[in-house]
Amino acid sequence: MLRFLAQCAFFCAMSILAGEIFFRLVIPACDPPMQVQEPAFAIMHGDTSGERDGLFTFGRLAVGRCRWHLNNAGNNWLSDYEPLHPGRKPVIAIIGDSFVQGFFIREGADFPAVLETLLDRRADVYTFAEAGATLADGMVLARFAASRYAPDAYVFLVNLEEPARSLYNCYEDSRFMQLFYKDGQFTEIERGSGYHTNRWRRWLRHSAIARYVTFNADVGLFAGARTTPAIPKPAVADTVLLRKAMTYVVGKLRADLPGRQIVFMVHETPDRKSPPVLHYLQAACDANGAYLFDLNPCFARADSTDSRPTHYSFNEHWNAYGHRLCATALAGFLERENILRKVEEAKGRANSLVANKAVP
Repeated sequence: MLRFLAQCAFFCAMSILAGEIFFRLVIPACDPPMQVQEPAFAIMHGDTSGERDGLFTFGRLAVGRCRWHLNNAGNNWLSDYEPLHPGRKPVIAIIGDSFVQGFFIREGADFPAVLETLLDRRADVYTFAEAGATLADGMVLARFAASRYAPDAYVFLVNLEEPARSLYNCYEDSRFMQLFYKDGQFTEIERGSGYHTNRWRRWLRHSAIARYVTFNADVGLFAGARTTPAIPKPAVADTVLLRKAMTYVVGKLRADLPGRQIVFMVHETPDRKSPPVLHYLQAACDANGAYLFDLNPCFARADSTDSRPTHYSFNEHWNAYGHRLCATALAGFLERENILRKVEEAKGRANSLVANKAVP
């Protein structure tokens, strides 16, 4: 009996060893950065006290393989962010979801990095993003960015399906900030806090088998307080409520970010048309001195004139061509609207005021 148990133990140990080797060398398991929660704003970012570099793979066969690097802010970005100081170049903050995070694209090929190059590095680009973040949650990310790094301009990447998910009246999702409309006014429901990863989950992260099962095969071994899915409610986001929500979000951002350039970049509705939500967002931007840039026509033209795909065939995210298409279109929009010039002029005036105050 003891011999049998010993043989079983040996077989299990060898199987585990073989699995660890297989999911490290043959089909490398996804190894995303460990997440921590920032206490003041409850946003999630990479844990800079742990591994700062790794390999992000996606798909059961790990067909997508991209390196990542955490900077000093815990974001997937090659360079560190600088706090505000007189000699700093203008900073453009890109705020959004997993399209902005850049884990599904190789380093340097994501649209924020390409944009920085296309602008001849006249401005630095910083990214602030979380997978699944909604339009309302962009307000939290913008407030965090403003408090720590004071960017000169903000570009919000928006999917037009996000406004409905921002409303607590229609969905319940404690992972992100939501808006609750009642008695003629909106209340901001703060994000769930108190996120933590158990010690055993951190220990399991060292196992390639556990990571493959969790991230590539999509079984939630590392599920925590922030992985509860959104719960639909019977209420439907009617056009009146959506229009009011757009007006509230844009107006609130204008109040939170005085004197800053604000751009809402809309991408990918299911049919790539312009639903009423787009018009509501345009009206809110016009009323609050913000800009709206619709990416859908750019991607529609690419679909009709170019045989190259803009998305992965196995994933909803943009491939390298899609990211470059987005960056090229956004750079052209910033130039046409003189947004970068306005940022540079405002930066110059601010530096002059600082210099004049320093003169005795």
